[in-house]
Amino acid sequence: MKHFSQTDIQQLERFYRANLINSVSGYKPANLIGTVSADGVTNLAIFSSVVHLGADPALLAFIQRPLGSRGIPITTSGKTVFTRSTT
Repeated sequence: MKHFSQTDIQQLERFYRANLINSVSGYKPANLIGTVSADGVTNLAIFSSVVHLGADPALLAFIQRPLGSRGIPITTSGKTVFTRSTT
């Protein structure tokens, strides 16, 4: 089995490194997550980072990459439902 140290990984070409790290966890399912805002605006997105949290009650979670300090929360009824960049 090939062994990569942290230094080896950092020295890989950018796109090769990204493909290597993205493939480490194996195949990922494509999950469609849809929302409807209070104003009736619909949104549908594909997420691969969905995890099972529990069965009773049924709980699923998804993970998205943080957007940093330029991200703004969009809220509905006081709950954050999505975050997007202002630029």
